[in-house]
Amino acid sequence: GGAPGGTSACQANLCTCTNGVAASGDLCLDNNLEVCASCAHGYHSTFDNDLNTGRLIVKCEVNVCFCSHGTPGDTIPPDGHPNRYCHTHGEEVCKVCASGYGLNSKNVCEWKQCTCSNGVG
Repeated sequence: GGAPGGTSACQANLCTCTNGVAASGDLCLDNNLEVCASCAHGYHSTFDNDLNTGRLIVKCEVNVCFCSHGTPGDTIPPDGHPNRYCHTHGEEVCKVCASGYGLNSKNVCEWKQCTCSNGVG
């Protein structure tokens, strides 16, 4: 059913979301507002207010990781090494280590400690 007099009925707001899935239904408070319900792999949610409406917006921004002794993991999972990318924003994840360091099981660079049976390692 349409509205009386042949006018069209109200339509639901359509939100947008770059790098994720747009919110819908009651979560989308204004048409064309950027509100993400979830983010793609390699991205995390950030919250702000829309400059025009003052409404809450939820964006998906790229994860940024660090590596104390090497090169940080990639934003998007590379082929061949799916664990060496930045799963969680702000996490320490390395893809390559500096000289003298090696990747541990958590993809963090740690100092290589050599052992010698008959001397100093």
